[in-house]
Amino acid sequence: MPLATATAVTAAIVIGTAGSEPPAPDREAVGLLNRIATVAAEKKPVPVRDDQYVCVSTQGSQEIEGTGEDGGTQTFRRSDWTAVNGKRPGLARITRLSGPPLPGHDARKGTPEDMTLSADPNVTTYRELEALPTDPEALLKKIYADTGDEGSVNRGQALERIGEMLADATLLPEVNAALYRAAAKIPGVSVVENAKDFAGRPGIGLSFEDRDDRDTWVFDKKSLHYLGSDEVALLGVGVVDEVGETPGG
Repeated sequence: MPLATATAVTAAIVIGTAGSEPPAPDREAVGLLNRIATVAAEKKPVPVRDDQYVCVSTQGSQEIEGTGEDGGTQTFRRSDWTAVNGKRPGLARITRLSGPPLPGHDARKGTPEDMTLSADPNVTTYRELEALPTDPEALLKKIYADTGDEGSVNRGQALERIGEMLADATLLPEVNAALYRAAAKIPGVSVVENAKDFAGRPGIGLSFEDRDDRDTWVFDKKSLHYLGSDEVALLGVGVVDEVGETPGG
């Protein structure tokens, strides 16, 4: 091929790549996310005081390093109590359901074990969540800025960040709806018609590639309420006056 022709072809490839549009979000996923957002926005906000705690209960698993019976997959239920303003220590109550214990922990299966949660500046507090923009475009811009993920193809880190906020956001209808509408603007999300959360509850899923593997948010098919994900099931969220209290108890 003559040099001039090869140069022209190379230039065309470079120009075509530079001018290419990012992939568009999946239309089916966008429709489902917007329906979920509408349902989320209709919930009544929960009045919360700074001296209270948000309690989030989950079921999940973790890999324990070790040989023989000392290593393997542990399944657990966990309740976290975190201060609304993030300025006081909280509590984690963990019950091992199966598998090996953590090294140095000797609580029997089915026996709750309590650990103090120190105030962590890297964890989004309820008040910080409450202060997020409720305009989806502005919220997405902030999430992209926080994760540095705007330039990636699937933007999995931004979706992963949204997923981290969904449990507490169920207490904040406007923010919750904005998170789902922001997610609807991100490419790489697809619908899973028959999904299950980690606890085995069936629902409809929204799946995407995160930094490590593929993650799936799961929602009840009728109510569209958030059930958690295929990796962590959300069992309950509420506001209490003291650590250790059960919402509604």
